[in-house]
Amino acid sequence: MLDRNEAARAKAAHSALLASLRAERRESLQKTDLLLEQAREKLQDAGVQVYVAPQAADALRYTDDLTADALRYVDGLAAEKAKEEIKAVKSYSATLEEIGLQEHLRSAGIAIRETPTEDPGAEGEIVSAIAEAHIGFTGANAIIAETGTIAILEEHGNARLVSNLPPVHVCVAGIDKLYPRMDDALAALRAASIFGTGRNLAAYLSFISGPSKTGDIGCELVPGIHGPGEVHVILLDNGRLLDNGRAEARDRG
Repeated sequence: MLDRNEAARAKAAHSALLASLRAERRESLQKTDLLLEQAREKLQDAGVQVYVAPQAADALRYTDDLTADALRYVDGLAAEKAKEEIKAVKSYSATLEEIGLQEHLRSAGIAIRETPTEDPGAEGEIVSAIAEAHIGFTGANAIIAETGTIAILEEHGNARLVSNLPPVHVCVAGIDKLYPRMDDALAALRAASIFGTGRNLAAYLSFISGPSKTGDIGCELVPGIHGPGEVHVILLDNGRLLDNGRAEARDRG
């Protein structure tokens, strides 16, 4: 157990971290447009397909195109039957809940499985379901604009599997998850862990920088051998820019 002095020091350190993070977020929010363009450029340079969705409905329309395109991963079936056989999987994400992804796909007749948030997804039925999926959906805790890197923080590793095993990975993230630099993102991830779990970092931290590639085959880069051959990032506004403008107005008084 922490003694009284240690507890006071820990509380002071946490307060300082929170104040620093809030200041950095205010700075980032003032540069959202710039960060959005920088992140889009860097993600595309890394082979990621990027779509900026003004509203939730726009994000869902884009996912419709992606799931329809996933037909090519369903082998040996007539096109009209193949749609019924598309398997999608998602990890828990507040942003995916925000756009209503699960209900939307199910209403279109596409089977989608959500991985549990409490039980580790390291073996058994969950891994099999993820491995059999044609498309996997995750959120993101941060997107680093200067490198075009997706960061996912979690306790059980299910999002890591969802982003790695299916041939198509779709990350849906609010534009408020954009950070200028890796250091800024790491500070935010550390704060999320401290205030969420009491630890400096959650059990799993994944960094994704584009589709999987390997040079093991004929010394040529081949996509999709050890992970997804396609990575899509949907950057969701859905009122966030308007909220940022109101926050700036309040700060100015």
